[in-house]
Amino acid sequence: MQKKVRRIGLDFDNTIACYDTAFCEVAIAQGLIAEGSDLSKSQVKNQLHLADEARKWTQLQGLVYGPEIHRAKPFPGVGEFITGARSKGWEVVVVSHKTPVPVIGERWDLHSAAMNWLSEQGFFDLGLDRENVYFEPTRETKIRRLTNLACQIFVDDLPEVFLEETFPANVERWLHGHQEGPWRRFQDWTLALTWLSKNP
Repeated sequence: MQKKVRRIGLDFDNTIACYDTAFCEVAIAQGLIAEGSDLSKSQVKNQLHLADEARKWTQLQGLVYGPEIHRAKPFPGVGEFITGARSKGWEVVVVSHKTPVPVIGERWDLHSAAMNWLSEQGFFDLGLDRENVYFEPTRETKIRRLTNLACQIFVDDLPEVFLEETFPANVERWLHGHQEGPWRRFQDWTLALTWLSKNP
C-alpha cells in the first residue's frame, strides 16, 4: 500500500517573510513618515490612516511586496522548520493570497518578486520545490488550493483565513501569531517544529 503523503502548507507574507522593518524603511524613503522613525508595519499603517492617507498605504504595500521586497527578512527559524519538516517526511508547500500586481500604483509583478525573494534567501536550496509555491489572487482560491493539495496542517498569520466557512475542517490550523482561538498559536518557529515532531 502506498504511503500517504504528509503535507504542510505555509502562508508567505508575515509567515515566512517578515516585514517588521521593511515598511518603515520604505515609508521613510518615500517621505511618508519622519526620518528616524522606528515603527512597525501596523504602526506605519495606523499613522497613514490617521492622516487620511489610506491610498498611500496601499501604494506603499505595492512597493514593499514588489521592488522593495529585498528589505524583508525570513522569520528566525523558518528555514530550519522547512528543513526539519522535510527530514521528518513532510512535503512543504507555500500557498499564499497574493494578487499578481498591486491594486493601485505601478503594476509591479508581485508573484515574480516573491519567487525571487525565496530564491535569494536560499529557500529552494533547503529543498522547497518551486513547483510547490502557489500564489493565489483571492483568499477563496487560496483555500481551494490548500484543500485540493490535501494539506494536513496549514500555517497562517491571519485568523480570518481559519475562520472562513470554506476552510477545511480536517486541516490543523496553526497560527503564526498570538491571537487566541480554535487553533494552535506560536511565534517561535522552533516551537512549531517541536509540534511537528510529535505529530503522528
